[in-house]
Amino acid sequence: YEAKAVADSVGKSPAELAIRFAAGFDNVKMVLSGMSTIGQVKENVSFMEDFHPLSSEEFAAADKIKKIIQKIIRYFMSIN
Repeated sequence: YEAKAVADSVGKSPAELAIRFAAGFDNVKMVLSGMSTIGQVKENVSFMEDFHPLSSEEFAAADKIKKIIQKIIRYFMSIN
């Protein structure tokens, strides 16, 4: 929920930020993402139809989400 709130603060979905973050690196030609519904496929394709790299505000949001995910991973690794 915290990651979604960060993405919402810049008017994007976590999926859009993640896909555009990965696709914004030099020499990246394809981004593979896990999709389980046709809606997710359509959403993910829409981010790339008129692709533009993350703005500095969006990049900062993606970085915050990355830190949230890293914190969750560290927690789960510590309880095992």
